[in-house]
Amino acid sequence: MREIKFRGKSFKTGKMVYGFLIIEESTKCFIHWTENDEMKAENVIPETVGQYTGLPDKNGKDIYEGDIVDGGKGEIFYCDKSAMFKVRWHDKIYKNVRCCNPSYNNGEKLFMNAAIAWEVIGNIYENPELLK
Repeated sequence: MREIKFRGKSFKTGKMVYGFLIIEESTKCFIHWTENDEMKAENVIPETVGQYTGLPDKNGKDIYEGDIVDGGKGEIFYCDKSAMFKVRWHDKIYKNVRCCNPSYNNGEKLFMNAAIAWEVIGNIYENPELLK
């Protein structure tokens, strides 16, 4: 089973924070984490919240929704229609690349094999120019 975690861009610092997502009053998003046995929380911009895919890139870095990967500058996104993570390469969606859906073992292997070869080079919130 994959670890469920999120990240989002802090309103206060403008930096990405990582941890558990809590949504309050359907308009405020907070990322919570533990640091030195103390619970911390940061109010994040809702549009920047992304979930961990459950896979690392070739350098062992966690891949999140909104990440940009090399090899054609692909964007990782979650497809509600098929209920899985996918990669959009310059606005073309490759439907055979999927992960994190236990009913699609072949697709999961395809994504895992591809993810091992990819490198996260940024994300769409801090580095949108990488997609151009």
